[in-house]
Amino acid sequence: MTTPAWSHDVFLKPASYHVETGSQAEIIVCDGSFHESVYAITTGSVSDLQVLTPDGLRSVDTSSWDSVKQDSPLWKLAKKRRGTLGGANLKLTSSFNYTPEKSGSHVLGLTLYEFRVAIELDHFVKYLKEEAGQDWDMAAYGFTEPKDIVRERFTKTAKSIVQAGGEESPYINEPMGLLVEIVPKDSMSSSKVGDILSFQLFEEGAPLPNQPVIIGRKGDPDLHLVVTSDSDGMVSLPITHADVWFLKFIHILPAPEDDPMDFFSRWASLTFEIQ
Repeated sequence: MTTPAWSHDVFLKPASYHVETGSQAEIIVCDGSFHESVYAITTGSVSDLQVLTPDGLRSVDTSSWDSVKQDSPLWKLAKKRRGTLGGANLKLTSSFNYTPEKSGSHVLGLTLYEFRVAIELDHFVKYLKEEAGQDWDMAAYGFTEPKDIVRERFTKTAKSIVQAGGEESPYINEPMGLLVEIVPKDSMSSSKVGDILSFQLFEEGAPLPNQPVIIGRKGDPDLHLVVTSDSDGMVSLPITHADVWFLKFIHILPAPEDDPMDFFSRWASLTFEIQ
């Protein structure tokens, strides 16, 4: 069964999170879940693609952007190779290339254009519970029948950290200016199994409190840990495995009275590797 497009998370998944300075890194864009993409995003959906580097914030060239669709020649070739992402399924993904020219941390940030959807109440409630970690009384908002139509507008962002060389840059612990984002507050390169890492959530540059966050990792598709940010927008993650980890959240609110939609939401994700 295909997951509806409005409930897709977006993730940036580098083929390698640690690269040599000056070498090309392939960044896979997944739209669906962390473990399986179900839609190949095109550049027409990309509002902004930037990277925070030792030289500051700059735009990323999207001329290398490509999409892989099932049964296309490129998909068949990728399926044969099965080398990218350690043999991950590349069906219905997109990708772009990025070359870190200087040693240090390179924080990639993607923002998609706003979209609007209208969905039935029962699907909306399921999405709230499974994707946003929320359990709302929808009757309080005037929705009582399973077939009631709920209208939502949403914007999605995604971040990932690529380390070039061995020296980590201090700016990874600061927001890069996305509409919503997840910011690590500890060192990524020196962290190890047994450490507890802290992250801070931001919306429009301000800490985001009381927000459910879903945590998972590459090596355990069944892991679905839900934590809630404190009054300063902070969450903690015990590192139990050397792995690629992700955090994601959906900040959803009732739309203003003059808005034709019922709700608006802002989505954020962060991927990183602990070696």
